[in-house]
Amino acid sequence: MNFKLPVPTVRLSGSKKQKQKGPALPVNPDVFRKEMMAAGERLKLALRMEDELYRTLVENDEPDLLSEWRECRRSVERFAEDYASALSRYRRAVERATLLEQPSAAENGNSRKPPKSDAP
Repeated sequence: MNFKLPVPTVRLSGSKKQKQKGPALPVNPDVFRKEMMAAGERLKLALRMEDELYRTLVENDEPDLLSEWRECRRSVERFAEDYASALSRYRRAVERATLLEQPSAAENGNSRKPPKSDAP
């Protein structure tokens, strides 16, 4: 019995850190949301496969199944790390987008001016 593991097909961002010149450009959080959802789907499929392999392993005492289950387990761990990274990137993108959308205090007329002193 040979199970195929889900293969990561999308790596939209964060795979390698690159130095940017100048200020960071705002990024649409939807790009990161799609990346996170794809990573979650890969993790979900790998977990299902791991469960299937484990159930089959319990029913049949075959050494090949044990090695397949171990490889699947390693894949699940990698996909879980990928998902956690994608989630983190998405959360940072949402935070950045939220901060960029908030009007500054000066735009609201709430800029803080130093208090006037009574001294001449």
